[in-house]
Amino acid sequence: MKPLTEEKLAKAAAGDLATLVKLDGQGLLLGPDESLADYTERLRALEKNIRELQAELAKHGDYDFHGIPLIKADMIPATVFRSCRETTRRLFGFGLDWVPGFFTDKRMGLLFAGCSLYSLKDFFAVFIIRKAFQKKEKWWIYSRTELMAHELTHVAHTAFQTPNFEEQFAFQTGQSAFRRVLGGMFRTPKDTYLVLGAMFGILVAQIVNIILRPPERVWTMPMPLIFLAGFAAVFWVLGRYLVNRRRFKRALNCLATVFGEQHSLPVLFRCSEPEMLALAKLPHDDLPAWLARKQETAIRWQIIHARFAT
Repeated sequence: MKPLTEEKLAKAAAGDLATLVKLDGQGLLLGPDESLADYTERLRALEKNIRELQAELAKHGDYDFHGIPLIKADMIPATVFRSCRETTRRLFGFGLDWVPGFFTDKRMGLLFAGCSLYSLKDFFAVFIIRKAFQKKEKWWIYSRTELMAHELTHVAHTAFQTPNFEEQFAFQTGQSAFRRVLGGMFRTPKDTYLVLGAMFGILVAQIVNIILRPPERVWTMPMPLIFLAGFAAVFWVLGRYLVNRRRFKRALNCLATVFGEQHSLPVLFRCSEPEMLALAKLPHDDLPAWLARKQETAIRWQIIHARFAT
């Protein structure tokens, strides 16, 4: 990452469009409710945190990141980042080159492949992946490129609050159509636990029916309630996802009428959730006027227009 000089930060704070466009292309996106002053302070914090990390690595060879030892010798080289940057650049119009990455098995669960750790308040991000990826692209069901692109998508989207669509964006980096379509079903770990818990409850109830209960009591209480609650939980998560997936596609189709299919996803990625919901319902003929109003009131939309208007 090229240093965020005070000159560049001053230009960003003053609303210099050319500077803001370049920062956007680096994955340093201006948030929907973020002032230029707050935005530049966030970037200043990022520059400071990266300098401190680099100084500690140079001096001691390691850095303690909230209990995770990051070893200088295990830094992810730029060549490994190159392919995932190409993925995010193709899909979303940004290429991250500023997130420090490390190979480590510290705090990795049995099926855990890696993650990005980031904070909006004290803006910084660190990427960690299993050491198994140090010498190969694949580990179990995971692809290194897909995994890194997925997590770096979350990092670039830090300033946005889009809980209903966050995973739908991140899973667009998937190499299989199945993951791209259904990967966004689980918005948070709670959704995963809810569905897995419901399915496990149904399984246990069925085992009890087969082994312990006589056939005439299979559908007596409390079994109907257990099955009903289990299937209701699964269909609640699935139904909510399908509704949001439909909104996601409608918003994309709406934006494509002005920005083209190539740029509709990068533009949607830079929308707030209320804007996405509005676009999903907006008649296509009304989009030019809607965009004109946005550009008049928000510099974020001036950046979007400068980068993606066809």
